[in-house]
Amino acid sequence: MDKNTVIGLVLIGVVIFGFSWLNRPDPKEIEAQRQAAIEAVRQDSIAKAEAEAVAAQTAAAVPDSLKQVSDYGQYGLLASATRGTEEVVELKNSKVQLKLSTKGGAIQEALLVDYKTYDGKPLYLFRQGESDFNLPLRTVDNRAVDTRDLYFTPVGRTDSSVVMRLAVDSATYLDFAYTLLREDYRVRMTVSGQNLHALFPANMTMQDIEWSQRIRRQEQSWKFENQYTSTYYKFSGDDVERLSDSKQEDKKTLEERLHWVSFKDKYFASVLVSDGHFENNKLAQKTAPEGSDYIKDCSMSATFPLDVRPGTKAGFTFFFGPLKYNMLRAYDKEVKAEDNLDLDHLVYLGASIFRWINRFMIIPASTFLQQYFSNWGLIILLLTLGIKLLISPLAYKGYISSAKMRLLRPQVQEINAKYQGKDQETMMKRQKATMDLYRAAGAGPMSGCLPMLLQFPFLVAMYMYFPTT
Repeated sequence: MDKNTVIGLVLIGVVIFGFSWLNRPDPKEIEAQRQAAIEAVRQDSIAKAEAEAVAAQTAAAVPDSLKQVSDYGQYGLLASATRGTEEVVELKNSKVQLKLSTKGGAIQEALLVDYKTYDGKPLYLFRQGESDFNLPLRTVDNRAVDTRDLYFTPVGRTDSSVVMRLAVDSATYLDFAYTLLREDYRVRMTVSGQNLHALFPANMTMQDIEWSQRIRRQEQSWKFENQYTSTYYKFSGDDVERLSDSKQEDKKTLEERLHWVSFKDKYFASVLVSDGHFENNKLAQKTAPEGSDYIKDCSMSATFPLDVRPGTKAGFTFFFGPLKYNMLRAYDKEVKAEDNLDLDHLVYLGASIFRWINRFMIIPASTFLQQYFSNWGLIILLLTLGIKLLISPLAYKGYISSAKMRLLRPQVQEINAKYQGKDQETMMKRQKATMDLYRAAGAGPMSGCLPMLLQFPFLVAMYMYFPTT
């Protein structure tokens, strides 16, 4: 670097330093600038707060009529029922306690008073959020509205009955009337209303219905309980069938009319019975993860007869209770033979001959013994001894026949020695001589097996009945 360059850089540095020194700000000016910046931030915050307040006041000042217009666009005549406060209504007797919600007007909880879970907790068939009951309504102005989204008003409430009313106005309403039967697990439900022609199309004859439930785990063995948990259904005037209890997921669409649908576990069931019938049925169930607090998720959707003529109504019966064979069978005494519920088929008794043995022998005998003994181990022991006693005459003959065959063994050996050989003719002679000997002595090779074969169906029937009752 030459001398001129160095002198130039030094002069530039002197000029910059001198300029900075001569133009440095006054301390008073710095403080004034700082105060101005603080004031600007404060004014900006005030302006923002005022803007938010104005926006809130504006939103609060929106007339309710505008909200009503918005609700009417979605719900039509039922717009007023979309606003309300959820209230819980309790129905109870000595057997069951139910809770109904005014939002949806349906049963949301069922507690069985006399039963506990395997770990001693109160036994709920379902609690809030685990069951859903809905009527998807199609209104006269062609709007689809779900009753689960609407608020009902309790009317005429008692400890065992209530009417959930979905009102359009004082003259037009839809009622869900519930009555818990005295000392029973059944709840009567009727769907009716006033001036329904103003709410539904005049030509309406069928109404959709949706029902679902998450089946809670009640027993310690999730796997064993799952084996007996499924969706059962009864065809009108016909047999009771079920979805697969072993598949991870099962679905079925049934065009035939159904009398009732049930979501059952090993010992308890929820049943929806129609006074008429269900049509266009879609049933589905899905198994919950093993070891969880639930066994299966079950659902049904269907249609049922409901028209808008004055005075017409649709009737249902809910059953929330234990699978006691004699109690379920007794319900058929209240109806005509062609209207039998056959709810006793919810109790697993086996198929064909095993169900017959359980129904006409094991159950009557065990019911009789329960009058005198409370210990089920003792009852099963007495039933087993009774079966042994029943077949004892045949067993005695079998023992005699076996004794005779032991005495005839030396003579049988002589016949075998006389007719040696494996050709067909020799074997036929040996067999004929042996059978002639048995026949003359009154002995039978199969007589000892007969008692075992006879008692086998009884033991299998007991094995099917007792673990699930």
